[in-house]
Amino acid sequence: MSNMTTASVLADNSVTRDWLKAQFGEAAGLIALSCVGDWSGTQVASADEALGVIARWNGQGVAGIYARATTVRERLAPGRRGGAADTHTVIDMWSDIDIAGPGHKDQRLPVDEDQALRVYTESGLPPHTQLIHSGGGLYVRTSFTVPLVVGEDVDLDEAARLAADWQRVLGLSAERLGVSYGTGVGDLSRVLRVPGTVNRKVPTNPRPCTVVETGGPRYSFTELRETVDRILPKAPSPRRPDKTDATRLPSRQTDRRHGSVSSVSGNRGPLGILGEHNAVPDVLEGAGWSYREQSPGQCRVCGTGGCQLWSYPGWDAQTSGTGANVHKGGAAITVWSETPGLPTGQVMSAGQLFAHLHHGGDESEAARDILRAAHGRNSTTAAAMLPEAVLAEVREATTERPRVTDKTDATRDGGRDADPEGGSVSSVSEVEPSWDAPVPIDRPPVPGFPLLPLGDSLARMVEAVSKATQVAPDLPAMMALPCITAAIGGRAYVRIRPGWSEPVTLWTVGVALPGERKTGVEERLTVPLREEEIRLRAETEPLIEQTKQRRRIAEERLKDAEKAAVKAKPENAQLAADDAALALRSLQDIGEPPALPSLFWGDITPAAMPVKASENAGRGAVLDSEGVFFANVTGRRFGNGSPDTTFALQAYDGKAVPVHRVQRGSTELTAAHLTLGLLVQPVILQGLARSEDDEVLHNGFVQRPLYSYPESNLGQRDPRAAVPVPETVEADYSMRIKALVSKLWEAEAPRVLTFTPEANEFMYRFEEHLEPRMGHLGDLRPIMSWASKLPAKLARIAAALTLYDNSDATEVTGPYMAAAVSMAPYFIAHARLCLDLMGANREAQLTPGRDVLAWLRARDKPAEPFSLRDAQRGVQKKWALEGGADAIRAAVDHLEDLGWVARQPADPAREGKPGRKPSPKYDVHPWIYDPPEAS
Repeated sequence: MSNMTTASVLADNSVTRDWLKAQFGEAAGLIALSCVGDWSGTQVASADEALGVIARWNGQGVAGIYARATTVRERLAPGRRGGAADTHTVIDMWSDIDIAGPGHKDQRLPVDEDQALRVYTESGLPPHTQLIHSGGGLYVRTSFTVPLVVGEDVDLDEAARLAADWQRVLGLSAERLGVSYGTGVGDLSRVLRVPGTVNRKVPTNPRPCTVVETGGPRYSFTELRETVDRILPKAPSPRRPDKTDATRLPSRQTDRRHGSVSSVSGNRGPLGILGEHNAVPDVLEGAGWSYREQSPGQCRVCGTGGCQLWSYPGWDAQTSGTGANVHKGGAAITVWSETPGLPTGQVMSAGQLFAHLHHGGDESEAARDILRAAHGRNSTTAAAMLPEAVLAEVREATTERPRVTDKTDATRDGGRDADPEGGSVSSVSEVEPSWDAPVPIDRPPVPGFPLLPLGDSLARMVEAVSKATQVAPDLPAMMALPCITAAIGGRAYVRIRPGWSEPVTLWTVGVALPGERKTGVEERLTVPLREEEIRLRAETEPLIEQTKQRRRIAEERLKDAEKAAVKAKPENAQLAADDAALALRSLQDIGEPPALPSLFWGDITPAAMPVKASENAGRGAVLDSEGVFFANVTGRRFGNGSPDTTFALQAYDGKAVPVHRVQRGSTELTAAHLTLGLLVQPVILQGLARSEDDEVLHNGFVQRPLYSYPESNLGQRDPRAAVPVPETVEADYSMRIKALVSKLWEAEAPRVLTFTPEANEFMYRFEEHLEPRMGHLGDLRPIMSWASKLPAKLARIAAALTLYDNSDATEVTGPYMAAAVSMAPYFIAHARLCLDLMGANREAQLTPGRDVLAWLRARDKPAEPFSLRDAQRGVQKKWALEGGADAIRAAVDHLEDLGWVARQPADPAREGKPGRKPSPKYDVHPWIYDPPEAS
């Protein structure tokens, strides 16, 4: 073992081919492949197809190429590497034993191959089937007699338990030897390096992945299960939390305090039960995360006991961040890396984690999902794969039983089975006995911008601007993308497939509160465009003057020729007329002087846009940190208040546009192109919701942008922590933007980028994933008009990122389309929020109710009841809510339906008495003035 050679650094496709056929030849399902830089990878049906993908990656010199240890049932949605629930066939049990050396920081790893192999041989496990050297450690693989099909030969839970227990056995063996072993490699979605490829984790020290031994014995599932059971120490029965009165749930009442609010109260909701089971590791494994190691030292949550370190799919020790800390054996988690798109730096329960991973942070929908799974109804795979103990307890807890909610009213209706499809079932804290938990109305949590798909160069600039301005990275990212397409200037199209092409222009809208330094973000990212505009204008000014001079001369010649023609004698009349006609043609050939180039505009009216575009070969861009553009196109600033979005909509699609110019007559742009990059305040979008003329909400204008509404940093910024953008980062960004201007904006004809077959496959898979979500019962049905345009937007992003990285590119490859697709969950979550804010999502107009709720919270005595007149006076005075008293009455009624307020019975003593009718009074939910702590 110690004499193994790693001298060769060339990939060996023959080794790869033989191993693929031996490993997967008899296994049903698809072979799942991935590589560094494309962790979602691809799934193929045969070893030959797999070899083709691997050979291509080898040729690209990627740092590592991996195959999943198990096969998968079907092709996965773009951006997903798949979890344990996607397993179709289990082929073997495996170990991944790292060896001390380059690329490994742990000082307690085995020192050489011999000691690493002892972790397996001294564990008590049976002789292995094959041994592979990964270039940085050993894979010891012990195969089943035949591959086991999940659901036929073995249950998924049984296979997952054996894989996890297999790693526990190896962990105990390593502990006895005094070395480290990462037991988090036992998830059924684990990926391992492919023999015959090259381990380039350390670029200066590439090492081959080789087959050392093969042809060893094979075993039945029962043989391996019994062996593991004999080795592992018997654990005591787990102690369950005290269930005293744990299954009591509120019955649904007709009273506003009970009727429409929640089917589950207290911490015994589905998400609370998930937390009681310390289920964070189960939730993580279901999403493809992996346990890494036990963290040494002290944790502010766990104390001196330390916590577990977990890695997200695609995590790499050399290039990735910390990942996440799992606290107290699985009770809670803190995510530190931004890559997974989860909230960072905050302690989350298992329920909150499940909601963020699978439901965009919507805890009510997450709880309903678990309820559906517990009751055997249609649910997500993630919910269905939760531990059976969790689902069983949810079933028990959601069978309602009678309860007494008030000593004065002990006769209220008894219980019935909770409806997993109805109500709000978030995990909540116990409130006053007479109140159920209200339906959430506040802004839902949304993911942070995924920087990794932007690529190294652009991500560095976005992150640097974020640190310099102390804003969320979302805002500079949403300005950087349109800066790229503004530099392209309509001189690029991307052809996805025959019959489908898109202009490489983008519309983005970032939303931020006043004082969020939107202008600082815009100014930093538009610097190279401004500099290029100055250069182009300096180069154009002499031509303008020359053209003007030539026109003056030609005009004088035309005047002289016309005078001569008028005075010519009859015998010379025709010749003079010909001279005048020639002078006219000469003037026309000179043409109008060119206008000064404009790469982008700020404040511009709808009428001026086509004119300015015609002066710039049909191109234009609006990059602005104010809301003026929205006011202009919606007609709220000029004109009669009617929207004027005609040019913008046509230019988004690159269509021909007629232009009517006052002094130069009419013309037509054969193809107009418009980029939008706007950073606006929330009130700008709210204004669209409250506009009398809502044409702009339904003519496709608000459905075309990509949206971002990150959490505000106001109140948390540290003036000492702001750091300037590094000169090298700024110079790299500037060089790339200027290259696009030089090679594309200034080009006479547009360039067409074609999708490679791999990129087109990513697009097909994303479209297949998206389509049912827009159906009648799909989660994207309320925003289907926006969502239906998302594939085209992602294709434009993929092309823009391609050209940013290589301004000479002529095709869009798979990794770029995969990167764009991985941003889709982010854009969907933020579009929901922003379209809601505008009222374009008519099923979720919550803004007036939020205004009233904010007023209730801000009162000097928020616990006191209030009257409808109080609300009308308070909200109209504070926010000038449009719609008057009727709108506020409707908002209060909505809050009553959601359980935030409850109308008091009318005073019988006042009935029939003269005078002004008393205004209805309302009690307020205790959470308005005393919100519960997050679970």
